[in-house]
Amino acid sequence: MQGGLSSEDVGRLIGKKPVAVRMAQSRALGRLRTFLGEVHRAH
Repeated sequence: MQGGLSSEDVGRLIGKKPVAVRMAQSRALGRLRTFLGEVHRAH
């Protein structure tokens, strides 16, 4: 996890289960990967 916090730590801070934190991170990275691919293809 970015910033040195585990998914358990982040989950505790935001009131979510660690698996929900990991799923959200995975979805965000997928969207970022798609966006960066589109930007790369546009140039």
